[in-house]
Amino acid sequence: MLPSKLTNDADTLKRLLHAKGRHDLDVIARGNNLTIFSGSKEALEPRMRFTRLADGRYGVSLPAHNGRWDPAPCCGPLAQVLEDTVAAFGFYLDP
Repeated sequence: MLPSKLTNDADTLKRLLHAKGRHDLDVIARGNNLTIFSGSKEALEPRMRFTRLADGRYGVSLPAHNGRWDPAPCCGPLAQVLEDTVAAFGFYLDP
């Protein structure tokens, strides 16, 4: 079975994060979402969620204190939306 576009994008997102020196972060693909996590496998902590949109672009959501996701004003191709999101909300990725 060939990997899905989302699985390929998860690998790409992980490579982009590691290129930024963020080796403490991992990416999980589930549904239409790529979720960036930190922590151990026993205690994963969600940091950001990228949702694949119909046109192949991604929207971003940030974790809220109530356990839900709040949309961020970032949308576009995966690499660009990561750059924009890290520039505006990079502190969400900090330990």
